[in-house]
Amino acid sequence: MTEFQLSLITASGLLLASKPESIDETKQILATGLMTALLSFSEEVHHRELQSVSFHDRLVSFIRINGFILIVEAVSDESELSIIVINQILEKIKQSMKNLLEGADSELLSEGEAALILEQCTFDIRNLKLKLTDKPFNKAEISTFTIIHSDKKWEIEKIKGEGPQISDVAQILDAHKVSQTSQGSLFPFIALFPEQKYVTCNIAYPVGNKTGVGVLKFPNLLDHTLFRLFPVLEKRLAEMSTQKIEFNIDDILEEIKEIEDTGNRLSLLKKDSLSPSLLSIVGGRNIGKAIYSAVIGEPISIIGDKPSVKIIIDTLSIFCQHQKINVDEWVVEELRKKDKYKLEARLHGMSQKTYDSLLEQKIVKKKMTSMNLESAKVTGAKTSHYFKKIFDDNKQESISKLSSVIGKELENLVSMSLIITSFSLESISDGKEKLKELELNTKSPFLFQKALLLAVSRNKLLKNLL
Repeated sequence: MTEFQLSLITASGLLLASKPESIDETKQILATGLMTALLSFSEEVHHRELQSVSFHDRLVSFIRINGFILIVEAVSDESELSIIVINQILEKIKQSMKNLLEGADSELLSEGEAALILEQCTFDIRNLKLKLTDKPFNKAEISTFTIIHSDKKWEIEKIKGEGPQISDVAQILDAHKVSQTSQGSLFPFIALFPEQKYVTCNIAYPVGNKTGVGVLKFPNLLDHTLFRLFPVLEKRLAEMSTQKIEFNIDDILEEIKEIEDTGNRLSLLKKDSLSPSLLSIVGGRNIGKAIYSAVIGEPISIIGDKPSVKIIIDTLSIFCQHQKINVDEWVVEELRKKDKYKLEARLHGMSQKTYDSLLEQKIVKKKMTSMNLESAKVTGAKTSHYFKKIFDDNKQESISKLSSVIGKELENLVSMSLIITSFSLESISDGKEKLKELELNTKSPFLFQKALLLAVSRNKLLKNLL
């Protein structure tokens, strides 16, 4: 298990607080003094800020904020978190500490105030460790059962697990006639239970008049993680459905529990590989078309030279923080033909020659969004005025600030989408009424439409409400 130890010091090396508090205060002061000396040595000799130091059992990172230095020690045993997850936690800690230390003076902050700040940061880390687990589906509380459908009523048998979600999920599956529309296929969907404060990922497998069901119940803390990973789950189940064999719902759930979360793509990129200014230049006034497709998860073809294409794909990842996306940075037509490659990546780059060839073969459709970097032309069916304005207002800011601002808006979008998924738990008439009410109370009709599209992509039962 990976544990985090925090120390807040001033730029001059004065220890203000540590969490958990050290039993040997003298040893703690000496340790932070040594770290401060290392930082000074790196700056004076190598003219570079030291970001981290790796030991055999821990990774020590240094976060500089407003005249303070936060020392974060990630201490791991054999079951350590992956480096990817630790880096994501460090990025979130940095954002959290910026807010907590905003306006604070390193000369005036008391030890008590510093301790309270680290206490809040420790609480954030506990939540992040749950949210950023390598295999989040292992965190679910699982229930399985079988629904027997008939003309007059439905019944449940072979129940494993407990909770109101069992009868609720059974009722909506029967009401939406999934047993008729998805015979012999695996049918996944997400539903938020707002009053009970949890979200479920549900998998139905209807065969004849019976539907096998698996319900994975997650705390609300993992709702955005589940939302982001749903396309991976859906693809895995679609592949299984093509095998044309009968499945045992327990075996399916065991398969799903192995799905790994590597985080959103942006968190894995080096920030110097992104260029909002280049995206703005090549996108021009129609950049909103590319932004719309990135937010919704529609395919985008980026056409140009390989280095520029990679920069644009990486920069567009800012708008994909809320979902797991497939990326193919460079499609080579000759290899594609040889390997019978299918163009499934949501963001894919290629030369003009390859694009023309794929267009002729109808592998790429004309109506799909495309960005031509040489002609600075963007084509697409719809534009996101809402996210384009946010981008235009913040594109001169640092990459971290731009990513954070857009990330918060994407979180709001996902939260609204999750609320919409809860409407599938209602009768069709009540669900339609709630959908209208939410639309009227949303500050932007464009934002509502995006949230609705994302909700339907995670819960196709909602199509009955449209």
